[in-house]
Amino acid sequence: MTPEEQAALDAATAELGWRASLPEDLRSDPSLESFKDETEMIKMPVNVAKSFVHTKKLVGADVIKMPKTEEEYNLLYNKLGRPESKDLYVLPTPTDINPAIKDSIGKDADWFREEAHKLGLSDKQASNLFSTFAKRVSDQYTGQTKVVQDEILNTEMQLRTEFGATYDAKSIIGDRAIEKLGGEKLAEIFKIIGIDKHAEFQRFKFKLGSMMAEDMGIDKSTGQLLVSNEGLQDQIQSALKDPAYLNASDPNHKATVAKVAALMQQKHGKIPIPITDSMTSR
Repeated sequence: MTPEEQAALDAATAELGWRASLPEDLRSDPSLESFKDETEMIKMPVNVAKSFVHTKKLVGADVIKMPKTEEEYNLLYNKLGRPESKDLYVLPTPTDINPAIKDSIGKDADWFREEAHKLGLSDKQASNLFSTFAKRVSDQYTGQTKVVQDEILNTEMQLRTEFGATYDAKSIIGDRAIEKLGGEKLAEIFKIIGIDKHAEFQRFKFKLGSMMAEDMGIDKSTGQLLVSNEGLQDQIQSALKDPAYLNASDPNHKATVAKVAALMQQKHGKIPIPITDSMTSR
């Protein structure tokens, strides 16, 4: 053996310390690294006894093996309490959530069950998480609704101050004008998207109603019908009997049909129009 080889051997032996005397298959075992020198050898029987007791306690105990494959993950999830099927999750909807979104939360439960099962949640975990989720969504909805309601109220107060006693009449006429021009669906869309809560839209609606009031048979100052429903019905019946209405080849046929349609719209519009006392007495 050369001096270099001997030096390398001595260095390796020094690094192994007392383990150099062990059989080759035990020298490098990681579990022996905590025994650094011969002093630790004195404690060896005690340490071995502790290790033996610890090992015996593990026998028969539930030991979780870290999963690596999807199959192993599924086995682990099931062992930790995941239901066999997503439909077996019990997800009670909290009783104190906003009633307006209760049905929506209930529909979300189906989606939640599927996602919870994919993620391996136990029934207890899924139930608690769903309750927390439902309560959070409810609180957010309630807060946002209050903001919108406050904004609508503030807008109305601002416009009532600006237009005074004519506010109600202008509002009725404006709604009727929007319905006449765009139809009932458009009026509903305006409400759904919330544009009707803005002051500038209300002012536009008031102006539009004022421009169209006469054509709709409404007094633009009071918002009341200029002609009673009975009077409108008389005009409709008269127009229906007009020869021009009945004869499609008559030059005035289209104009008469349009007149009947306008009278019908004026009488049956969706937006209610106040009736004056003088009209009800006719």
